[in-house]
Amino acid sequence: MKELRSTEINNNDSRLITGYALVFNSPTDNLGDFTEIIEPTALDGVLEVSDVLALLNHDESRGVLARYRNGQGSLKLYIDEKGLRYEFEAPHTALGDEVIEGIKRGDITNSSFAFTVEDDDWTNTDGHYTRIIKKISKLYDVSMVYHPAYDATSVNLRGLDKIKQKEELDIYYGKLKSELK
Repeated sequence: MKELRSTEINNNDSRLITGYALVFNSPTDNLGDFTEIIEPTALDGVLEVSDVLALLNHDESRGVLARYRNGQGSLKLYIDEKGLRYEFEAPHTALGDEVIEGIKRGDITNSSFAFTVEDDDWTNTDGHYTRIIKKISKLYDVSMVYHPAYDATSVNLRGLDKIKQKEELDIYYGKLKSELK
């Protein structure tokens, strides 16, 4: 069964939109009768088998903002220690302009993702259920949304922030290389 989850969005003056569609080891808000946590290994191998669209509110009928297929396309997806990060240049279309304006105004503040689960575990602690997602089998979309399930996720209009994030990744990988020596 296809499922949807949400995250937070930020903004600036660029057409480059970035965010985290999902964050590992971070519980959702209450999804009714349960909360959910995604393990860091849940996305292993999933990008290689997924055709992922960037959408507004998971609504493909409104149009597609970007696409990732077989590692190619206008949508870039990255799995890092935090979670699943995405980025794309908003198209010069009515939908692209609407998303940018919505982010700038603070109307759109979150991200989300649609997925299917291959493996999960459930626990019950004093009547509260927690679902641990161990393996996602397929990812369908990353979406800018009005109402998220995961408060820890984000979306941003990026400019200078993109350079700073690259520098942070360079520092991280530099430290990792020195630890491996």
